[in-house]
Amino acid sequence: MVNVLLIGNGAREHAIGEALVRGGANLSAYMGKRNPGIAKLCNDNVKIGKLDNFTDIADFGKKNNVNFAVVGPEAPLAIGITNALQAHDIPTVGPTIECAQLESSKIFTRSLLKKYNI
Repeated sequence: MVNVLLIGNGAREHAIGEALVRGGANLSAYMGKRNPGIAKLCNDNVKIGKLDNFTDIADFGKKNNVNFAVVGPEAPLAIGITNALQAHDIPTVGPTIECAQLESSKIFTRSLLKKYNI
């Protein structure tokens, strides 16, 4: 059985969590606010904390022997959660901070589009 760390507390994360559990994953969740639906999917193996506290998130993942993490919300992606978790040897589903700029920074995306005449 694969151990997955789900990061976030919204409807997107709930849907992702349901799919992971249907696929046989053992789920843990790190949430900014408690989502009872996600907590139920995780059998209450959840931690509530700040989604920008990457060290705490990584420690929670390590404690739960996660095989990988899935990040739902855009804000932690934009500030580098994928890079931070990978630095703690936790493979992560989500773009690096460099790639997340496409979604989080209109200035970056517009300059990239202009540079390549798109």
